[in-house]
Amino acid sequence: MAQSLLANLEGRLAAEARVGRTSRFGEAASLELTLGPVHALARTEGAWSPLSTSAVALAPWRCGESDVLVAGLAEGNYKDEGTAIAAGLALVSLLDHAQSPLLSQADVVPALRRVMLDAHERILEASRLPLAGRSFGTAAGPRKHLRGLGCSLSVALFALPNLYSCWLGECGSWLVRNQQLSQLTVPHTLAQSVEGRSLIDSGRLGRDEAAGILLKVLGTSEQAPNFEVTRLALNAGDRFVLGNENLSSATLATSSTMGMHELIEHVAGTLRALSYGPPQLAMIAAEVAASGFDSKGVRG
Repeated sequence: MAQSLLANLEGRLAAEARVGRTSRFGEAASLELTLGPVHALARTEGAWSPLSTSAVALAPWRCGESDVLVAGLAEGNYKDEGTAIAAGLALVSLLDHAQSPLLSQADVVPALRRVMLDAHERILEASRLPLAGRSFGTAAGPRKHLRGLGCSLSVALFALPNLYSCWLGECGSWLVRNQQLSQLTVPHTLAQSVEGRSLIDSGRLGRDEAAGILLKVLGTSEQAPNFEVTRLALNAGDRFVLGNENLSSATLATSSTMGMHELIEHVAGTLRALSYGPPQLAMIAAEVAASGFDSKGVRG
């Protein structure tokens, strides 16, 4: 039943939060994890609804003879409290898989594929449960069923010298290298599609409206999701930023010389000014230190 599922999910996420592995949208919380040369910070703040619809996670994942850092950000739709279930299940899937050691970097790509596919299946399974008296609000009124649950999910794994990442939905990621900002991912929204750009250019659809229409998410279709796992060679001093839909290149444009904590406070302050209230923020920033790292990876 939905009540049992939610109780178990809430209990699991609360337990992970107590050991510093997760925090959720609606909880003003920060996470921090350093593994080898990689130092990561995560931040959530703001609340659209009584239930969190976005969540972040930082955790170690054994790869070969060392632990590597894996980060995940799952985002639901703030207009639908039910998507909090999907976002929570997606991160629990990631944390569960991170308990299984990888023999080498050759295992990373299939492991990340398993995370995404398993998260998709868990959300589908939840969507088939009866509500059993539990109320989930939406912009159009309370849910009458759990069908259509879904969320965006982005995962990044730092197996130096490489960054492996995969994503579905509207979360964005960026790389700062030599103080130059570049966007790594294109959100899976109508605004980014050929059809969407044609509708926008013709005036038949507003840009903001098109940006809010997702073409790919986890859990909303019986078909397995189609996505890629990418690999990027990192350099010492590189910074990786992952954020929910409210993070943009414009918000990050002046932050390339900031320290990690300053960066997150800058983003929070910018979003606070734009929203005239608590910043609606879920983000992760990770930086590769020069110490202990070279182009071949981590030094012994």
